[in-house]
Amino acid sequence: MAEPSDELIEGACFSGRAGSEPYTEAKAIDAGRNQCATLMDGDEKADWLAAQRFGSDSRPLTDAQGKQLNAALRETLCPE
Repeated sequence: MAEPSDELIEGACFSGRAGSEPYTEAKAIDAGRNQCATLMDGDEKADWLAAQRFGSDSRPLTDAQGKQLNAALRETLCPE
């Protein structure tokens, strides 16, 4: 499995969908925890949800990038 790039993770964590305000660290952690719940539930749309949760209108993420985010989350915030 390919390692997630720092650029992907950094860009994702600080773009956010919550309006035009940049993500704060707390919002990024909340989004990560919410995504962990999605991963624990085994949701078939987990990659898409990660892309939606961490992307923005100005910096949309693909499902493939969502998959990389999920891999990074599993190694850090929400191991299986």
